[in-house]
Amino acid sequence: MNFNNFELPYVELPAQQSWYRIQRTRALPVSERVNGFILAPAGVLNGRFDLVDDVTAYLADTVETALYETRFRREAFACSLAQLREYSAVCFKSVSADAILTS
Repeated sequence: MNFNNFELPYVELPAQQSWYRIQRTRALPVSERVNGFILAPAGVLNGRFDLVDDVTAYLADTVETALYETRFRREAFACSLAQLREYSAVCFKSVSADAILTS
């Protein structure tokens, strides 16, 4: 299966929808900052959703899902409190297209 041949659908998010993200509290020197996100650089491929040629931000519809998907999925059997203290949960709200066009 070649994923490069897929055409991704356009998805319009409902206005005022809350989205949650678990990200490092302090950016690393190589981190990218985009609209409040602290992102890993392109090509790192540490996370499940990372891409070779672009930075990505995983957002979930609940904070529990964001935490599970980013810290406890795959081979994780445990995560120390010291490791968890390096991360913060952040919440973003989607806005309507009208709000973007008028600002």
